[in-house]
Amino acid sequence: MNLDKSLKEFTDDLKNDERVKAYREIANKIENDEAKKKMIQDFRQIQFEAYKDKMDNNEVSENTKKKLENLVGIISLNPDVQDFLKKEEEFSILFDTIMNSINQAIGIDIIGS
Repeated sequence: MNLDKSLKEFTDDLKNDERVKAYREIANKIENDEAKKKMIQDFRQIQFEAYKDKMDNNEVSENTKKKLENLVGIISLNPDVQDFLKKEEEFSILFDTIMNSINQAIGIDIIGS
């Protein structure tokens, strides 16, 4: 088997996968809208704050919870941002599956799947 040929076929399949195309399409739409891009950046920042709170204090602070709730409320009013976050999650699941398959193929179990 020619690995280079298989890789080319895989990347072509990946590029044409409906989940990837949908993610790429909404990502391009978001990229061209500064307000939506800022909303996603703010969401990620608050997610990081919540993660840091949880790691440092074993719980998320009330302040961080309120910020997250407020931003989720705003995001719920924006279908494009909601769609982006949903498509991003779907792509992340696909990417995780790909990485697990590669790890299994080469005999490495880094993430304990």
